[in-house]
Parts: sequence; structure tokens; C-alpha cells
Amino acid sequence: MKDNKVQKKIRLDDDDETATLPSESTDEEDTRAEEEARLAAEKKARRAARETRLAAEEEAKRAAQEEARRAAEEEARRAAREKARRAAREARVAAEEEAKRAAREEARLVAEDERAAAEEEARLAAEYERAAAEENARAAANSYDRGNHLEPTADDSTEEQFVDEDGHEYDTGIPRDRDDNEYCDENPTDENSDINLTENSNGLYDKYEIQEIYDNEQTKKSCALLHQTVPFNISL
Repeated sequence: MKDNKVQKKIRLDDDDETATLPSESTDEEDTRAEEEARLAAEKKARRAARETRLAAEEEAKRAAQEEARRAAEEEARRAAREKARRAAREARVAAEEEAKRAAREEARLVAEDERAAAEEEARLAAEYERAAAEENARAAANSYDRGNHLEPTADDSTEEQFVDEDGHEYDTGIPRDRDDNEYCDENPTDENSDINLTENSNGLYDKYEIQEIYDNEQTKKSCALLHQTVPFNISL
């Protein structure tokens, strides 16, 4: 009975030893597993932190690049707007200058046309006045020539008239109600005098002056014929 108890105790002890040894092995494994798990977790955490840092750096880099791109685009747009404004301003200034030049050219052409028209008008007027003066001078000269062959004729006018050898009537300028000799004595003549016509600024003779001289000369020539004197000369 006693041996059975001893064997049982030994067996229990063996069981205890058997039970004790596996318990120590498990603790080491658990410790090692925990250490490995801790190391793995730390490694994972470091990897995650590194990845997070890299991702943040990448994001920051991307954001910087995006900002730089936007800034470059904005600068390009600003430069384009400035260039467009400058081009528009230059075009406006060029258009204004062209308009001014065209206006000056138009004014110059108008002035030239007006000057040419005025010169042409003055030329035509001068030619007309010169032709009229020459015609009056020729008429006066012809009248003086005809005055050497005057014959009296009847007329209802207030002045005596003559008819030359060509049949042209000629007014003497002496009133009919005056005695010829008496009238001529009151208006003496100078057979050696010359009557000079004055030219105006255009080089023309005044037609009214010519007419007045012509009328006076008719009277003087008539008186000269009555006194058998030489008629006046007229210098043109």
C-alpha cells in the first residue's frame, strides 16, 4: 500500500515535472513571438511612416509643381494680355497717325485744288480783261482813224454825229444845242498832248477809264476837225 503511494507520488511528481517543462518552453516562444510581433509592428510602422512621408513629400512636390504650372500659365496669360494691349495701343496710335496724315493730305489736295481753281479763274479773268482792253484799244484806234473822214449827218440824238466813208455813224460828243466853234473854244485842245492809260495791278487797263478817254477824245477830235488841227494821240 505504501509502495503504491510512493509510486503515485513519483508519478505525480513526474507529471508535475512534465507539466512544468512545457510551460517554460511556451513562455519563451510567447516572448519570442511578442518580440517578433513588436519588431514587425515597428517595422510596419516605420514603413508606414516612410510611405506617409514619401507620399507627403510627393504630394508637396506635386502641389509645388502644380502651383508653378499655374503661376507659369498665369504669367503667360498676363504676358499675352499685356502684349495684346500693347499691340492694340500701337495699332490705335498708328491708326490715329494714319488718319491725321490722310487728313493733312486731303487738306493739301483741297488747298491745291482751290489754289489751282483760283489761279485758273484769275487767269481767265485776266485774259478776259486783257482781251476787253485790247478790243477797246482797237476800237478807240479805229475810231481815231475814222475821225479823219467824218461827214455830218442828221440824227435825233443830243450830240452831233458824222458818217465816215464806210457809212459808220460817229458821235462827235458836241451837244446839238451848242455852237461848234463856241463849244470848242470853251474846250481848247492841245495837238501835241498824249493821253496815257494807267495799268491796274493785273496789268490791265480800266475799261471805264478807256471809255471816258474815248468819249473825251471824240469831242476833242471833232473840235480839231473844226479847227483843221491834228487830233490827239493816245498811247496804249
